[in-house]
Amino acid sequence: MKRLFLLLPLILIIGCGSGTQKAGGQATEAIAKKVVSDERMREIRRWITVGRLGFNFNENKAFMDRHLWGSLDYNEKLELAQDLAIYIANRNESDVYEVIIVDKSSAERMAEYDSFGFRTFEF
Repeated sequence: MKRLFLLLPLILIIGCGSGTQKAGGQATEAIAKKVVSDERMREIRRWITVGRLGFNFNENKAFMDRHLWGSLDYNEKLELAQDLAIYIANRNESDVYEVIIVDKSSAERMAEYDSFGFRTFEF
């Protein structure tokens, strides 16, 4: 009988720790990946093909034609930056959505999108 009382707390501790949680209480269930729309993917592929867009996936950088970037209004730039961040994260098999958009000719930083938000820079 004493053994049962000694084993019961151990069984409860082991049983409670076998759920789907990491340290800190974060669930380990798969997080749904964000996706880029088919229309945007066609646009990205077209820009890559004609040399107006390139990537350095290791550095989360998108190299973009300055004139193409300049032709977009603020909301279009924001949406494109979000889509490029998703594109890079999915390519890197990551759940970190961030991108640094630079001028492909001069490598000047034109914009950033990450967990802190969206920022554009004068160039």
